[in-house]
Amino acid sequence: MSNPQAAEIRDRASRRVRRITAAAIAAATALTAAFAGLAAASTHTVKTVAKKTVTTTTTKTVTAPEPSLSPSGSTATPSDQQSSPTVTPSSEPPVAVTGGS
Repeated sequence: MSNPQAAEIRDRASRRVRRITAAAIAAATALTAAFAGLAAASTHTVKTVAKKTVTTTTTKTVTAPEPSLSPSGSTATPSDQQSSPTVTPSSEPPVAVTGGS
């Protein structure tokens, strides 16, 4: 059989290790919370206050000028008329350009 005194010493040491472990976990948790609070507080150095702005909208009615119509038998020069570019269909396939390098 084992010595009863040795068993008591072993049990006391086991309880001491358990208490020290629990204290270390509690201290680590408290330090983690303290550092998290410190980090959170350091990001909010300046309080921002939202200013309320009031904008007023003024509506003005604008009338368009009367269009100047030329009579159908006018002698307008080609420079007075807007010309649109003519598009000619191509039989070539489309060209794809990529920006890859």
